[in-house]
Amino acid sequence: MIIIINWQDTTHSDEPWLSTEDAKKLKPAEMTTIGTLIEDREDSVVVAGSWGDAGEAGDVNCIPKSAIKRLRVVEEAKDEGAEGAGDAEEAEETE
Repeated sequence: MIIIINWQDTTHSDEPWLSTEDAKKLKPAEMTTIGTLIEDREDSVVVAGSWGDAGEAGDVNCIPKSAIKRLRVVEEAKDEGAEGAGDAEEAEETE
């Protein structure tokens, strides 16, 4: 299943010390991850952006559900042996 996740990640300052005014300006980073759903857990989602020839997953992220703002399914899982990506179809959405 191919999914798109919009989520928030932590940010930090490259400076070792900040004024409180500068610290108040920090905001979470707005992230977008597109990939194949590996596992949907109670507290997190595991998604891979790449797959190797031997079936190994690459660019794997485990994203806490508390950080997810939106998750969309763009392609449902295909039956084994199906070839090609087919038409992208929005099947599910959570916010």
